[in-house]
Amino acid sequence: MLPSVKSTPKHLRHPLTSKRQHSNRPYVGLPSYETISRRFASHPNPVQFFSRKWTKDSGEIVDIHSVDNDDPHGYDVLIPDINQKILANELSEVAGVKYHSVATEKDANEVVDVGKGFVFGRNSRLMFPCVVTYRGISRWVFFLADTGAPRTYLSTESCKVFGITRDDIATPVKIAGYSHPSFMAPYGSYFEEVDILGTDFMTNFNVVMWTDWDSQKVAFLFGRDWNFPVRKNLK
Repeated sequence: MLPSVKSTPKHLRHPLTSKRQHSNRPYVGLPSYETISRRFASHPNPVQFFSRKWTKDSGEIVDIHSVDNDDPHGYDVLIPDINQKILANELSEVAGVKYHSVATEKDANEVVDVGKGFVFGRNSRLMFPCVVTYRGISRWVFFLADTGAPRTYLSTESCKVFGITRDDIATPVKIAGYSHPSFMAPYGSYFEEVDILGTDFMTNFNVVMWTDWDSQKVAFLFGRDWNFPVRKNLK
């Protein structure tokens, strides 16, 4: 015979109540893969939760979607395996398109849904060849996709091609058909010869990089409504 409510210990009468309570903090559990999975499936999103918390604690107001007033000289990175010579030769050979070659009107007007890229060199650089347009000039540019770069940069040579002369403010260009403010790589920086696709661009257009390490191919998926393809569909 099942015990009555009266005979059931008080702390066991409503055992599920605590699990149904909603929290304004991310899920917390014992150290496990399940905890990590549940934490990032919970509400609020832990990344957004702590970003807001840290911003509030510091007293700063930060808009991650705005890079117009950022200091482009506040970032530098050593990329010794990519320079203008390699872009014009080895990378152009792999891409099948000459670096800085003139793009057709059709390619210049295309808004890319799935960009085709590749893994390059012993340092496994993720490269994205695409058309950049500025003031009627459309050329092929090979971006290094760098999730460690907060901003998007055009190399000093690319800026010469487009007639961009300011390195202290962002210049509105089109990258793969998407309007986005980009900076000139600072003169004297370690990466002044490299075009870098930064997290500002990836955030604004929700770019997902899908890498097939076996085939050394990379798919750049734009937008939010993607059913992720299996590996064979990228080959």
